[in-house]
Amino acid sequence: MANNESGEGHPPLSAQVADKLLDLLSKDDGFRELFAKDPIAALAKAGHPPAQALVDGGAYSPAAFTCMVTRAIAPKDEIEAARLEIRSVLTSASSHTNPHCFEAGRIGEATSGFGDGGTPSSDS
Repeated sequence: MANNESGEGHPPLSAQVADKLLDLLSKDDGFRELFAKDPIAALAKAGHPPAQALVDGGAYSPAAFTCMVTRAIAPKDEIEAARLEIRSVLTSASSHTNPHCFEAGRIGEATSGFGDGGTPSSDS
């Protein structure tokens, strides 16, 4: 899992990990708190192998992944309502470099263009 400063981007999530992540973010308050505090640890808990390797190796700092920050995680019902669009973003080959799709009030903006396998607009 590369950090955004390296220019390598992040690998897309598998469908299974994306589904688990969305389940947890739309239902589990404790997980939502973990995601807000340490998204890499949250991704590891959801089963994303690159995140698990980082957490298990102990050689990372959550502060090194500033691209993985949201100001306010969207409410559970907002995540659930946009589940298919978010899933499409997370599993896309032109995957996320920022988790804007979890930002309160920005889900539609962040997922625009991904429903058809496209890429997001340049302003997202």
